[in-house]
Amino acid sequence: MADEATVDTPKPRRNGTRKKSLVTKMTEVLASISGVVKTGYNDFQKYSYAEEAAIMSACRDELAKRHIMIIPSIERVTHDGTLTTIETSYTFCDGETGEQFVTKWAGTGSDKQDKGLYKAITGSQKYLLLKTFLIPTGENGVADDPEHPAREVQPAKAVVKTAPPAQRKQTGSVISEKQAKRLYAIAKSKDVDVDHFQAYLKENYGYERFTDIERGKYDDIVNLAESGTSFEPAKAQEPELVADDIPF
Repeated sequence: MADEATVDTPKPRRNGTRKKSLVTKMTEVLASISGVVKTGYNDFQKYSYAEEAAIMSACRDELAKRHIMIIPSIERVTHDGTLTTIETSYTFCDGETGEQFVTKWAGTGSDKQDKGLYKAITGSQKYLLLKTFLIPTGENGVADDPEHPAREVQPAKAVVKTAPPAQRKQTGSVISEKQAKRLYAIAKSKDVDVDHFQAYLKENYGYERFTDIERGKYDDIVNLAESGTSFEPAKAQEPELVADDIPF
């Protein structure tokens, strides 16, 4: 995805040795990162993922100690319903030599309100770092590859997982996974915010997830989803936001 960049060849030092090129430094960063642990968890779709903060933390110090700065630039933003897509460029700058390298990237984010752009930016930056520096992700970082040499020089990072919430004692049998997926699809088709809907069900019915719903309550809850009701918490519970409060 990278464009060709016109760069100056690093100038020799006074002692006759050349400074390291930007690509050499980026390769050193790649070699220094053995992997990132999947600490995030999507409770509804049941999968683990590497969080943006963990990926940035793995890269940030290694880039900084080599005087490499990444400057992002959003070049195009498009909207399709709740989906926001951005086209971006990232400039890798070497603070020692002045050498630069530009690469193009994209990102998408889905949100009913005003967070689609920021989700797209997050996804773009996250996967730029993951793919540029070939960072493996797994339950224990490099633990997914038992032959990885990094396992010989550093122990695998401990993974702290939150225990799943205790299941609520139910008086009847629960709905099937197929019914849960149908409920999810109905909610999405009515532009219902699923996170707010799940929070509503937890508060009013005690259901941690859709698959906890009892069969006897299923039809009532489907009717709620089909109504297209907004389940967003009442505005009165939040402080009023004025323009001067926005931190950007």
